[in-house]
Amino acid sequence: MHGYYVPWLYGNANEWVGQAYNYGWNVSSQPQLYAIIVLQDGVQGAMGYGHVGVVEAIESDGAVVMSAMNAGGGPGEVTHNEYYPGPGVSFIWG
Repeated sequence: MHGYYVPWLYGNANEWVGQAYNYGWNVSSQPQLYAIIVLQDGVQGAMGYGHVGVVEAIESDGAVVMSAMNAGGGPGEVTHNEYYPGPGVSFIWG
C-alpha cells in the first residue's frame, strides 16, 4: 500500500513486534504516518492473534486511523477504524 514490505512474510499479528525487532525495524509506542500499527490480542477489540494495519492519519485527539482488511468488513474489503496509542499497541516501520 505504501511501499513497506515485511521481510518475515507470515506470522500472527501478535508476533509482528518481535519480528520487527529481529529484522532491525523501528518499533515505537508513538504513531508515525504510514507505519504499521500492531494491536496485541484483546487490545481495543483485536481478537485471537491481534491485528495489524497501516496508519493512514493521526487525529488531533491522538486517535490513529488505521486501514486494514478483516477488521469488520467483508472478505477483501478495506476498512478504516480508529485506535488509540497505549498498552498493547505498537508502531513499526522499516
